[in-house]
Amino acid sequence: WALSVFSPMLLAKVRRRQRMLFCVDLVYYTSLIVATTVMPLFVKDPTAKTIWFAVFTFIPHAINALLGTGYTSWMLRFVPEGRDVNVFTSYNNMVALVCGNATALIASGVATVLAAGENSYWFLFWIRIASAVTFLIGSAILYLTPKEIPTPPPEKVPTPLQVLTVPVRYRPFLLTALITVFWGFCTC
Repeated sequence: WALSVFSPMLLAKVRRRQRMLFCVDLVYYTSLIVATTVMPLFVKDPTAKTIWFAVFTFIPHAINALLGTGYTSWMLRFVPEGRDVNVFTSYNNMVALVCGNATALIASGVATVLAAGENSYWFLFWIRIASAVTFLIGSAILYLTPKEIPTPPPEKVPTPLQVLTVPVRYRPFLLTALITVFWGFCTC
């Protein structure tokens, strides 16, 4: 999350984001699926598992934090003229959070019930395979989007110092960020 503050500096240089976002998705989801599903089948040493799990989760999360925010600005180009962009973004985020959390809760509940049996690993394995298939479908839809509207260049690209200092001086942003951080801690 901390790396996402540098996202505007990187994304300001990217006009066409479709391929970049597809690659970010590919690295992110493939690494997470490899880390949680396939890697434990091959790596038996607990210390090595921990190290590989950390690598396979930290790197894709860092890449996603830096570039994944490009989805919002890329998708805003598809909002029909005259529609409120804030409503679209809020609705999109709400649906994603509700679906993601509901799926995680249901899968966790079923996995907990099955934990006593020897089939719990295979249940989680097939849940992860289903998530991989869902990822592939979503990525195909993203990649096959018929037209890409280039993101206009920003008037001014922020410097690293501005990225860190400007938000601190903007009170509405600080309050929103505090609510988001509080929500993040409550849902962990």
